[in-house]
Amino acid sequence: MYRYLLNLSYIGTGFRGAQKQSTLKQINQDDPLTIQGQLEIGLKLLKPTSPISVVTSSRTDAGVHALHNTMHVDLTSRSGIPYNPNTLTIILNKYFQSLTLPIRLLKTYLVPKDFHCRRNAISRTYMYRLVVIKSDYINVASLKQHIPIEEYNRALFLCTNTFDVDKFTSASQLFLGLHDFRSFMGKASKAPDKITRRKIDKLEIIETQPTCYSSYSWPQCMYNNKSDYTFYNVICQSPGFLYNQCSVNRRKKSAGRMVGTRVYVGGLPYGATERDLERFFRGYGRMRDVLIKNGYGFVEFDDYRDADDAVYELNGKKLLGERVTVEKARGTPRGRDQWSSRNDYRSHERYGPPTRTNHRLIVENLSSRVSWQDLKDYMRQAGEVTYADAHKQHRNEGVVEFASYSDMKNALEKLDDTEINGRRIRLIEDRSSSRRSRSGSYSSRSRSRSRSVKRSHSHSSQDCCEESVLLEYSIRNVLSIGVEPSCKYENIQYKFVECLDLPETSIVKVLEDNCIPYINDSLSKNENILIHCNAGVSRSSAIVIGYLILEHKLEYNDAYALVKQARPCIKPNVGFESQLVSLK
Repeated sequence: MYRYLLNLSYIGTGFRGAQKQSTLKQINQDDPLTIQGQLEIGLKLLKPTSPISVVTSSRTDAGVHALHNTMHVDLTSRSGIPYNPNTLTIILNKYFQSLTLPIRLLKTYLVPKDFHCRRNAISRTYMYRLVVIKSDYINVASLKQHIPIEEYNRALFLCTNTFDVDKFTSASQLFLGLHDFRSFMGKASKAPDKITRRKIDKLEIIETQPTCYSSYSWPQCMYNNKSDYTFYNVICQSPGFLYNQCSVNRRKKSAGRMVGTRVYVGGLPYGATERDLERFFRGYGRMRDVLIKNGYGFVEFDDYRDADDAVYELNGKKLLGERVTVEKARGTPRGRDQWSSRNDYRSHERYGPPTRTNHRLIVENLSSRVSWQDLKDYMRQAGEVTYADAHKQHRNEGVVEFASYSDMKNALEKLDDTEINGRRIRLIEDRSSSRRSRSGSYSSRSRSRSRSVKRSHSHSSQDCCEESVLLEYSIRNVLSIGVEPSCKYENIQYKFVECLDLPETSIVKVLEDNCIPYINDSLSKNENILIHCNAGVSRSSAIVIGYLILEHKLEYNDAYALVKQARPCIKPNVGFESQLVSLK
């Protein structure tokens, strides 16, 4: 595989920006509305054997032009011999011209494998072009309509009597040098200084001329009065800029500033820790947060470009001997300030609820190593997936819901009896999915039904408040660890115990002071009890394991194995595990 540096220029008026704006439907699809997307489409004409993924040196917003921008791409030809760089330039420009696209490849270079168009950039320069009408004519609105065609979408037309170029020039000098530009980042006011400090090397305001300074360009009536307009080029140069430091797209919501920095890691080995992820992503920029779930995780970077690099270079690489999926996270984090510490317990509850539909498939014979995110990604081959879950109701079984009936049927036709992670899956349409209970879960196949260690020692996620499930397992008591159930029933006794899913939380104290007495009281009445937390992974499993150790005198490994056998997704956090191991 060889790396090529692409030097290009473009008119951005008809594009959404330079970089692909991938949504749920566009992760593996062409994006003809961006510069990067058009480059990738054009490169397919070379028919390389390697996947095509262009890396951009910088983003430009919708409507922004580039006199000179750079991108790089890795390509492997069928012969294994590198492409002639001039051939790439000719083929791409021919493609752009055939579609009348305002993109031109200036020069292509074959560069070393370790070259990176963004990291090796020495500086970046922005130029803003201003056209200012003289104050005597500010009330003549029609004058704005007579701006020459070569300046249309090439300049900002200012019709004001308050513009003072001397003050503008004087004020611009205040930005030169190293300063903290946090106030230019929208919601990043709590960012560390190291992140928000940037050096501005040059900021100049230069009076200039129209692009075509001649009578045939300007209408005669305007040409005679061309002195009524003043043109300025504002040039800003720096080694690097903050996101939206030089420009702000007002149509973007503030939450959108953060989404691009979050990376999803799928197929994690079950023994993977935060430290393992930190080592895996070391060298790709400063990490703001690391979060591990059951078989998958999220890593959040300070810079969206570092996240892009990590996705491009680490997807499919091995972590602890297992190949992992690395891609941009989808959906907007919520319930947490973007600059809060990684130990903030709310980070475990920051993802919004999925969209639920009636177009539902049951997935049988699912490998225990396939997480819900892996399953969701696999099913996206057939259409838009709105929800997925794995191993929650039954071991080696999952559920998938689609946005439309046609997408679901497409999955049945294309993906039934196909292999995922070494096992052939069976897809079955869940025709009972239209019947929902009061809790919002599916009554016939509750995705969060607990699997008992014993009938008296069950644990489940918060969703197991469905009355039909409680009745089926003869549950008379519910012990809620750290989270209240969303619904309660008159014939069920409830107890809530405060407990944060943090390593420093004393799970043994919670167990001994609040849980064991309640569990024993329920069992003494020969009544079944359900123990649940938010996800049925860490807190509730730690309580059940601890109970088996203290009350049934089991060793930690035996208690853990017993609970793991009944509920494969359990994973007490490292602090809980350390405390439980020390129990006698």
